[in-house]
Amino acid sequence: MDNTQFVVSPVMSGARRRELMVRKCALLGAGCLAIAGHDAFRAEEMTLLILSDAAEVPRVRKEVRRSFAEHVAPGHLDDVLLVVSELVGNAVSASGASGLVGVHVLSTMSGVVIETLDRAGTNPEPRVADDGEEGGRGLFLVETLARAWGWHRERHGKVVWALVSRPQGA
Repeated sequence: MDNTQFVVSPVMSGARRRELMVRKCALLGAGCLAIAGHDAFRAEEMTLLILSDAAEVPRVRKEVRRSFAEHVAPGHLDDVLLVVSELVGNAVSASGASGLVGVHVLSTMSGVVIETLDRAGTNPEPRVADDGEEGGRGLFLVETLARAWGWHRERHGKVVWALVSRPQGA
């Protein structure tokens, strides 16, 4: 993996900063990792652009663990990693075998925001899985672990996001 790092100005708006980071990753291709600079309100921020391949999900989880282990309490990090796995897995599944998926993770004073960007035209829909099904519970887990989650359309696809709050006293 190319660990090229970019420092992005902390005075930029969050949306503009994310757009710039994703654009820089897109120029370098899949496997890019961009980490923004630190300030008093942001402990850590990273953006990944990955191939739409299920094998990428554990790699993303490993990169998030490595990047955020010092900034997020261990129990809270487990929740964050589960939400990362579910959102990235869903984005990979929705994108099909030939696409790219963007992943943006931001640690703030109130929690960790996870965003995925894919080009799929389908909307994320939580559903109730049958007892015998192996899958179909991902967004239920996200709803359970996240304080809030949602999605919106952007020019190049859709963004699905979740906010995993910091535990009280952390």
